[in-house]
Amino acid sequence: YAHSDEKGSSAKTMSLLKRMLELSNNDRYDTQPDIGTFYSVFLSLANDSDRNKSLKAENLLRQMEDLGLQPDIKIYNQILRCCCTTKTNDTTMKRSVIRFATETLLQIRESHFVSPDPFTFNFFIKTCDRLTNGREKLKLIKAAFQFCRSEGQFSRPVLSILQNALNPSELKDVLQFDEKESSLNFGSLKLSDFPSEWSNRVDTSNRLTQHQKNINARNAAGKRKTRQSDRRKNLL
Repeated sequence: YAHSDEKGSSAKTMSLLKRMLELSNNDRYDTQPDIGTFYSVFLSLANDSDRNKSLKAENLLRQMEDLGLQPDIKIYNQILRCCCTTKTNDTTMKRSVIRFATETLLQIRESHFVSPDPFTFNFFIKTCDRLTNGREKLKLIKAAFQFCRSEGQFSRPVLSILQNALNPSELKDVLQFDEKESSLNFGSLKLSDFPSEWSNRVDTSNRLTQHQKNINARNAAGKRKTRQSDRRKNLL
């Protein structure tokens, strides 16, 4: 259920979580949810098309903290994914989602236990782009980017979402370009155009791991084809 994008699938994971909590109150069962359990539920919420998923994520976070569990950055990122994938035209709901996303980013900033990664800022900026506009949008994105670069988490995906979310004048303001640099083509900016300390703490291990997974998958597919070819030859 956690990886399903079928509408309502998160209700099943939340129902399982509720049952685990009920059983954990009985000394006969060791079903106390842990960080991994809650991550799966947050993941299912983020993947769901439920328009109330941000509200549910907020209640789930409160429930998790009541159990004395400290969210890690993967959970915080799924919470921000819930926010940026919320689809609504309701102004009140938009305000609520923006508030929750902003509070989540502030929690990360004030935490002594977690550090943000590029996904954190990508999801937050997407939330601002989709649910706010005008001065509020620019103010939130600008503050988030200042946090991003101070943490050394500026990456190509973050640059890309900034280019998509902001007009050239806003982008110039956020990226702190001076008048001498105003002639730059903002659509073709590269990370090398910016101070290295803005991105010096980006963890590339996941990217390398995924690259290796792709290589392994291709190798495995090649071996399967070879075995299939050998079996056909033997049958002939």
